[in-house]
Amino acid sequence: MAETVPQSEPISADQVANNAGGFVFKVDDFTLLRRYIILGSDANNYYVSRKSVDLASAQCVVRLLAAGQGEAVVKEVVDISREGRAPKQATGIVVLAMCARLGDPATSRAALAAVPAVCRTASTLFEWVQRCKEVGAAADIAKTDWGRAMRRTVARWYLDKTAAAVAYQATKYSQRNGWSHADLLRLAHPDPEEHAAKRRKYLVDAHRLRKEIRAPAPAQHEAAATTAAVIESALTLIRRHRFGHEHVGDTVLLRNPEVWGAFLENGMPLTAMIRNLGRMSELGLLVQPGYQKRVTDRLRDVKALMAARVHPMTLLDAMCTYRNGGGARGKARWIPVSAVTSALEDAFYLAFKNVVPTGKRYLLGLDVSGSMGCANCSGMTSLTARQAAAAVVMTLVRTEPWVKTMAFSHQLVEFDVRESDRLEQVVERASQIPMGSTDCALPMIYATEKQLPVDVFVVLTDNETWFGGVHPTEALKRYRTAMKMPDAKLVVLAFSVNDFSIADPKDPGMLDVAGLDSAVPRVVADFARGGL
Repeated sequence: MAETVPQSEPISADQVANNAGGFVFKVDDFTLLRRYIILGSDANNYYVSRKSVDLASAQCVVRLLAAGQGEAVVKEVVDISREGRAPKQATGIVVLAMCARLGDPATSRAALAAVPAVCRTASTLFEWVQRCKEVGAAADIAKTDWGRAMRRTVARWYLDKTAAAVAYQATKYSQRNGWSHADLLRLAHPDPEEHAAKRRKYLVDAHRLRKEIRAPAPAQHEAAATTAAVIESALTLIRRHRFGHEHVGDTVLLRNPEVWGAFLENGMPLTAMIRNLGRMSELGLLVQPGYQKRVTDRLRDVKALMAARVHPMTLLDAMCTYRNGGGARGKARWIPVSAVTSALEDAFYLAFKNVVPTGKRYLLGLDVSGSMGCANCSGMTSLTARQAAAAVVMTLVRTEPWVKTMAFSHQLVEFDVRESDRLEQVVERASQIPMGSTDCALPMIYATEKQLPVDVFVVLTDNETWFGGVHPTEALKRYRTAMKMPDAKLVVLAFSVNDFSIADPKDPGMLDVAGLDSAVPRVVADFARGGL
């Protein structure tokens, strides 16, 4: 019987051995379309490191189209996009392209009509056009050029927007995915008469800033007056139209501290400011008292943090990256300004107010095995897996009404985390717990023995589990039966990515997450509420 099968032996033909010698469920077909669109996979897992999707991982969509359910697929894409439930747009855009290119006539019409609702920016429009091209080529569709319906769809995307909106999109997203506005306008032939003469000054100045205004490279030893005049021309346009760094086409100008000072003076969006703190420090801008105060004040502004909906995980990643003086990718290096680092830390704790509680009861199992302190976190490489796990624990403890926290290795131990705890305190206490082999089934076994009512179990590990006499999936099933709680859920949040799933892919109440980014807490909360 399953109750007597240890994790070192399979309980189902669907299981395979993982790298630690335990048996886990292999990720295979999963037919819930919502999970495919939201998680980026047709299995019940969310991988932060997943960067792209293709037809090979979208067989659930192919099957639905073949079954004549294409219009329902389009509706699902639109609903999820409008509700903002997908951490990344890419998968929904691929699905919409598949519906447009592979669906029956009714599905194709529905997909084309949905483009403005899903592709709200020029960047996503370019991506959709490219995916349509790729889908057609992969499916060996003879007609891969633009038909009348495709031209009408793209033309409507432009003509249904105000002149100001078109001007903004045309200057902020000039080209993406191998396509430009000139390409689309040439192929779609929209009638721009109603937009003529509107926002002409905006577009002319944006074109000048992106294509014409160029500062001499420092090695060219141009006259200082010439360089100053070019910079002043750029600053005039930036201040006149409140242009951002996306509008500047010259990389020399983007290495000028005065230009970045103008962006800050314009009221740079908070998330953009956070992303570019390293660059501004590299340029020496943030050692200037005025700009330093402008940045630190905004980071500590609770209303600004709430208005921008900045998640604590975004700030934690930014804080660790900034404090390290460089990111994992790119060559940029800077000397951290202590006042900025301190403000980022304050912002991290202030941003917990942005997290919307689910109202569920959580039991958290924190893995304290040795690998947790060594492995970097996928998606947030400035953190170790232990730091990432501690941050997730703190988020739930500070925002949910009932959370019980345990630490497990070869045995389960009490691990009390208080709302007032700081991140470094939680990490330090976790590192002091004796370590052993990992058993992700222990939290469910503990709750069954103690008769604890739990809505959601969250296991935080590095996704290599083998030790113990009961599989985690079987432990959850036993808990549901014993407590008469059939909707109890299990989330396995693994901070090192591999190709396997601990969760049973046939159980809608189990979810695997690999890595950590600002979207992970939203995915987990959506799952806890029953939205996946």
